[in-house]
Amino acid sequence: MKVTRPRNTEEAQYSLAYPVAAAIIDGQFGLRQVLGERLEDEAILGLADKVEIVFSTELEDAFPGRCLCEVEIITEEGQSYCSGAVAAKGDAGIPLSDKDLERKFRQLAGTVLDVRKVEDLIEMVWHLEELEDVGHLIKDLR
Repeated sequence: MKVTRPRNTEEAQYSLAYPVAAAIIDGQFGLRQVLGERLEDEAILGLADKVEIVFSTELEDAFPGRCLCEVEIITEEGQSYCSGAVAAKGDAGIPLSDKDLERKFRQLAGTVLDVRKVEDLIEMVWHLEELEDVGHLIKDLR
C-alpha cells in the first residue's frame, strides 16, 4: 500500500507509517511528534517512506473484539524483528495504570500549564472525594 506523507497534525495522527517512523526515530510517539517541525523532519519522513503496510486477515478477523497490529522491522542487512500480534496499551482490556495516566496528563497539560499547576490538578483529582468544593478544580481546568 502506498503511503503518503502527512501534511498536518491530523494526517500525522491517523497515518500508520508516520507514527511508526517517529516512534523509531524519537523513541516515542506523542504530542511533540505531531506538532511543528517534527512534521517536516526528513529522518522521520524518509523512514515513513520505507514503511510498507500489509493487511492481515487474521488480525482483521479479531476486530472489533480486539484491535491488534503487528510490526516487523527488516534491517538493511536483512535481519528481521517481529513484535507478534499486540494491542495498544489503553485499549479496552489493557487499561492505562494510574502512573501511565499521570505521565500522559503531565505530558499533555504541561504544554499549556506550568509544572506546579499540573501537579496541583493531579493532586486534586486523586483526592476529589475530599474536596468540599470542586470550584477550584473547575476553574483551574478552564
